[in-house]
Amino acid sequence: MTEPSSRHLALAAGLILSGTVSCVYFNTYYNAEKYFRQAEKARAQVEEGRGGRGGRRAGSSYESLYDKAVRKASVVLEKHPESELVDDAMFLAGRALYWQRDYAYGARSFQDLEENFPESEYIDRARLWRARCLKALGTEPEARALFTALIIESSSIGDRAGLELGDMTAAAGGRRDAIYDYRTTLSAFPRTSLADQLWLRIGNAHLALEGRADLDSAVVAYDRALEATRVDSVEYRARLNRGRVLYHQGRPDPALDAYRSLLREGRFRAWEGETRILIGQQYRESGALPEALEEFERVRNDFPGTGVSAMALYETGLVYLQDRGDRQQAQEYFTEVGRERRGSEADSLAREMLKTTERLDDLLHEIYRADSTAAALQPGAAGASETGEADTTTALGSLPGAATDSLAAAADSTSVPAADSAAVADAAPRRPPVPEGLEGYVVAVDSLGRWVPLVARPRPKEGPDEEKRARERRRRQRLQERPGSPKPPTLMDNLFAAAEVYRDRLGLPDSAAVLYKAVADRFPASAQIPRALFNLAWTRIEQGADTTAARPVLERLVADHPTTVHASAARGYLGLPPQASAEEQAAEVFAEIERRRLDFPEDPALWVPGLDELAGAYPGTQVAAQAAFVAAWATENVQGDSSGARTRYDSILALYPASSYADLVERRRQAERDGLIDRLGRELKALKEGTDPGQSLALVAVEPVIEDSTSRAKNHVGFGMRALRRGDFGAAEESFQLSLDEKDSRNTEPIVGLGEATWQQGYLDDAIDYMRRALGERSRSILPHYRLFAYHVQQGQEDSANSYLRTIARRDTEAPSVNDLILSFPGLAAGESGPIDLDILERVKLEPEEEALELPPGYFGVAEPPLVRSSPAAEYPAGQTDSTRVLVDVLVSETGRPERVSLYRGDEPFAAAALAAVEGYIFYPAEGADDRPVRTWVEVAVPFAPASSEGGEGAAVSGEVGAAAESPVTAAEEEPARAEASRILRTDPAPPEER
Repeated sequence: MTEPSSRHLALAAGLILSGTVSCVYFNTYYNAEKYFRQAEKARAQVEEGRGGRGGRRAGSSYESLYDKAVRKASVVLEKHPESELVDDAMFLAGRALYWQRDYAYGARSFQDLEENFPESEYIDRARLWRARCLKALGTEPEARALFTALIIESSSIGDRAGLELGDMTAAAGGRRDAIYDYRTTLSAFPRTSLADQLWLRIGNAHLALEGRADLDSAVVAYDRALEATRVDSVEYRARLNRGRVLYHQGRPDPALDAYRSLLREGRFRAWEGETRILIGQQYRESGALPEALEEFERVRNDFPGTGVSAMALYETGLVYLQDRGDRQQAQEYFTEVGRERRGSEADSLAREMLKTTERLDDLLHEIYRADSTAAALQPGAAGASETGEADTTTALGSLPGAATDSLAAAADSTSVPAADSAAVADAAPRRPPVPEGLEGYVVAVDSLGRWVPLVARPRPKEGPDEEKRARERRRRQRLQERPGSPKPPTLMDNLFAAAEVYRDRLGLPDSAAVLYKAVADRFPASAQIPRALFNLAWTRIEQGADTTAARPVLERLVADHPTTVHASAARGYLGLPPQASAEEQAAEVFAEIERRRLDFPEDPALWVPGLDELAGAYPGTQVAAQAAFVAAWATENVQGDSSGARTRYDSILALYPASSYADLVERRRQAERDGLIDRLGRELKALKEGTDPGQSLALVAVEPVIEDSTSRAKNHVGFGMRALRRGDFGAAEESFQLSLDEKDSRNTEPIVGLGEATWQQGYLDDAIDYMRRALGERSRSILPHYRLFAYHVQQGQEDSANSYLRTIARRDTEAPSVNDLILSFPGLAAGESGPIDLDILERVKLEPEEEALELPPGYFGVAEPPLVRSSPAAEYPAGQTDSTRVLVDVLVSETGRPERVSLYRGDEPFAAAALAAVEGYIFYPAEGADDRPVRTWVEVAVPFAPASSEGGEGAAVSGEVGAAAESPVTAAEEEPARAEASRILRTDPAPPEER
């Protein structure tokens, strides 16, 4: 046997070493693939509703698997850059990052693959995934260009790119353009395996357009999808939507047959809940309520804890609300939705419905209170006490949630002829003056002269929530009664608001019609009657499909108010020839006067009389109010007659109180009275902010506009961040989740907040998932960088830790700990120093400053934050010896008064003393960028300390432990401000008696 030579031994050793290295990186990549497959499976289960009730935890579980896949793929890239699996690792890492919503890094991974491995088998798929990342990042033009390029180049995945291009177009609302994209893809790839998906989407786009021709086209598209598919999900969706088309075409029985045929086939069991909900909705629309409720109940029993069971609960609530008139039962179902499947589509719908019903309760309470007050003042209206608390049965039964038939039947019994009311008034004793907003209001009485309430007397409710709302109502009432407060809504304002809630938000048009009819009947002299009549007719035609009942209303509108814009619209419904309204006629006259004014701006005698004639000839129109305002402005600014201008402005307030020009006059006068003085006073207060005891103030949030989801989302973020600062992590998570429920795509702060709350509670993997998601959605917060730095140091990932550290050093230079680090590594902030070794990083202690959890006023649209203007001293409770501090939440109104006051943190009896004191605070309200006041929530810290030996039983001390002091702007400080304001505002010489 021949001995092996040394050359042969060396070659064998090299082959063994090479095989060992190959096994190392192959095994690493194999593990990355294993984690990726597990993540894909877990994600599919969550998306199909099979992830259980875990909610956020279930979602984060698959994201953590994706994270493990990314880590293993990164090892291949970092440790074995020359291996044959580098492009495989890049492609896998990019997809995992996408599903972690880390779209920026995902796009970068795909782009690196394209640039460094142009011959890779993954090149086309990498471009497709990069387009998806760009779309998710909001850079849709770039994504569209990439999708289109893949189609034009007839790449191997061009058909998939065309399908996603059409989806992107459809999501933006361009359904006809989406149909074009889908059809173009079918033409470019006639043999595509995605033909069934493309035809299905073409059918869906036509169905959404709902035109007769579109419905026919939808049927054709669904048939083509069924011919092309062998996939159960596509077949199910095409057959289900084909049934929907039949229903929209007015063929309900064939539609039901189509749904039932799906139920008979076991392979569609996974979607049975959705099918039954659609069947239940059709039963309900046809009036078969027991059958509808049976379908919804079956979904709840067969698919508990899923999105479809939550939707079944919501649909059941709608039946009880809109069809059975049982609002209490409906609200119980809406409340149950969130417990069934929090975060589902049904949960968002139910939350909005509950908010709406609460708003309606408040409106009905105010309507009843005003109506009963008017009844108490109405001569001869028996059955009402002087306080308005009449004990009688309402003609409208249970209006807040009554069945629509009873409401419509009761509507005719709510009015009384004005002449009869006047006859009773002649024989009645003197009554107190009629409150503002009730002038000319005719109270309804029956044949015996007993008051017939417009709405049911509010039924007392039990529980802490109702007690809290009752306290808030009483507090708002007290605030409205204070001098200088904005005018509260009138009875008519509340009637219109409640009618709109019934009609537009609760789907109860008959209840809305009752209230519109009440406005028309009970305010016989009001200029708002045309608006009420038109809304009454429109509601009956468009939502009640009752043209017969609407016609007399439209005829009355045209006959009694022929020149109004509402009468012009009514003529269209009645088929009458159009006629120019008073607004249109006045607008033509005003345009002619305006031309004259522009030709002779310095000679008002040529055009002011024309404005006066216009206002007299077209009373009640918006153009008349505009003409009166222009005439007043000219009198003041061109003629220099300030006294005459004041008279004219007064007449605008008297003749056009509901117009926008009356609002301009009020704002102008308020600015003259308070604006400059307040501004100078605010500046003085800002200079000494925080030096007065008991006036530590923190902006928490802005009170949202109920229709604006963005303002609601930011409100929840404000309260969530405050809870984070105070260590109340459970409340913080709840607030941030509520913010995300508003579905505001620009809202990344709650994601950061959830990450910080979970980080502080020790759920590090969940926290990092949130922080990566926030950065993927382009959050500007510095918090994710701090937490990701600490996490990567903990995981021993030196490169990633250095990357986040450089970002912190560049962006957070004001932090003392960052400054110390930059002193040790001068090139760190500029990115000029090399990476810092892991053993050094492990000794770096970096924590974000508390300011990272604070939101700047500009986040809420606030230019000037609120300040305490005056504050009565809080009374130290007798018999106490403790020092403490109470935190009180205050909703500061636009006038600077506390609109709502509630305890945030503090123990009795100090809490009660603090609340009583803060009720008397006066603030400089927050101001927006347009200098208008903004309603804001603030946290007021009211400190208490026992009295010193000289201080009696109990006293306040200054600084952090002092009780509230007197006005922060003393008389001595305010006098220079008033003098300066008076000098600036005085534009005409003082009268002789003032000299």
